[in-house]
Amino acid sequence: MKDKNQKEPSLFRQIIAIHYEQARRAKALRILKKQSWSVDFLSTLLLKSARMLGSPLELTVISPEGIACKITAKDMQDNGKIDDTDIFNHLDDQAAVNNFIYRHRTK
Repeated sequence: MKDKNQKEPSLFRQIIAIHYEQARRAKALRILKKQSWSVDFLSTLLLKSARMLGSPLELTVISPEGIACKITAKDMQDNGKIDDTDIFNHLDDQAAVNNFIYRHRTK
């Protein structure tokens, strides 16, 4: 049996493939432009990425109106333990929320 020789696609097929990939890219960019991301999703994504890289990461998101949101994920020093003083870890505890509000209120 003879091995089938792989033919290189014709120039026409290559041009069609390029236009197809460009159309897919444009569609993905249109979808991303309309997408509204939650801060929780971005924080989780950034934290996982920082853990995988083993170094701190920072993400700055700027809205079309010019409002910027900066999210930072630092390298976890406690081998993945969650910082127990962070208020976001205690949002279901009403006493901790009230204490946080009391400590940070403006006079």
